[in-house]
Amino acid sequence: MNHPLRLFLLATLVATTLAACGGGSKSKEPSRTVEPGDFDDLYAYKTNSPYANVIKQCVSAEDVDDACTLATLPVIGMEDEKPDIAAIMDRVVVSHAWMGERFEEVLNALPAEMLPIFRAVTAVVIDDDIRPAFYTTLTGAIYLDPAYLWTLPSEARTINRKEDYRAGFADPLAFRSRHRYVIGNNYAYRWVSLENATSSRRVDDILVLIANLILHELAHANDNFPPGSYANLDPQSKIAYQAGARSSIGISQRLTNSDPLTSSTLYSLAGVMYRGVSPTASDLAITGAEVGAAFEVDAAADDYAYTSQFEDVAMLFEEAMMKYFFNADHDVAYTTAPQEGEEGLCSGYPMEWGVRNRLGDSAVKARAEFVVNQIYPNLDTEVFFENFPLPQDLNLDGNWCDSIVLNSNSAARREKPQTDNQVDPSYIDRPFR
Repeated sequence: MNHPLRLFLLATLVATTLAACGGGSKSKEPSRTVEPGDFDDLYAYKTNSPYANVIKQCVSAEDVDDACTLATLPVIGMEDEKPDIAAIMDRVVVSHAWMGERFEEVLNALPAEMLPIFRAVTAVVIDDDIRPAFYTTLTGAIYLDPAYLWTLPSEARTINRKEDYRAGFADPLAFRSRHRYVIGNNYAYRWVSLENATSSRRVDDILVLIANLILHELAHANDNFPPGSYANLDPQSKIAYQAGARSSIGISQRLTNSDPLTSSTLYSLAGVMYRGVSPTASDLAITGAEVGAAFEVDAAADDYAYTSQFEDVAMLFEEAMMKYFFNADHDVAYTTAPQEGEEGLCSGYPMEWGVRNRLGDSAVKARAEFVVNQIYPNLDTEVFFENFPLPQDLNLDGNWCDSIVLNSNSAARREKPQTDNQVDPSYIDRPFR
């Protein structure tokens, strides 16, 4: 490879390597979301996997020089156009045996139609030190936080309690961004923090939760390597170079070229909330109602989309597929920031703006349909998108907890788990993606 091209590919790698949920900004951008040595306890879950002897080394690479070639660890689609669960499990790397056991149970419970999107990855890594989850073109693997996966308190106790590095970034702002999936007027899943992991959960209890995460991370992988690209990958090359060579034709780049997001307000705020950029005076002064007004006239599915073009694609895909596979509707809202001492109270989050099924907006839906058709060309979604429900405004009369019920007079009003207005934090905050 000539020197100028290599420099170009390395520059592209820097821009895309943490295109997933763990990437930061220039001000606070970690080179990894785990520290060197955190993966020392990894091992191939299936000892008879054809990759058992190389997969730990490949997924633990810290730079391009250490990375494996695609001949050593190919993306699944280079070998298997229709991977089954066994083929995916051959690529699973874990720090604890229960993580592989639980992940296999999840794969067996997920819709079989989800399996083909694993073709774009080299491996699935589940380690007690991963927080947040991410995808990287350095290795071509997705890295999943096991906090989404545990079913027994004894399993939860093996997971690192470290805080997501993005927690607290939004604290200086006068509003809070809120997000959730609902089925009917109920939460689609309940997030249980590791500190509160005192009771067992069933796989059914975590299925929609972990599916949300899997869909998001696999969207990143498919952004780089969608169906139809595998035959053109060079086995003797490293996946980072192949991703760099394809960067101009990636799904997110084509979407950005044809139908970009335009809100400078949301780009600035997303930098604060998710990347730790210092807020401007305008960022500090803006209200939740004003943020909602700016969000409403652009075409993003979620404000996380403004962190990068890669997250834009991942959020569009995630929300569309959560509706397709699980009939889960997505709510996004902006509330007043809680006063000191009210962070765990429903009353601490008065509504200022909110909508359910933002994806039903015609401009947002067109972008989502493009993304889904690129990642799932053989999935018949024409009728699904034609019948996608229109956005519905959330009730602004109360707080974020109350607004889960669209009709305040509905007999189906949810009995919220609260005492003296105190709620489990899972009903206030979503886990980061």
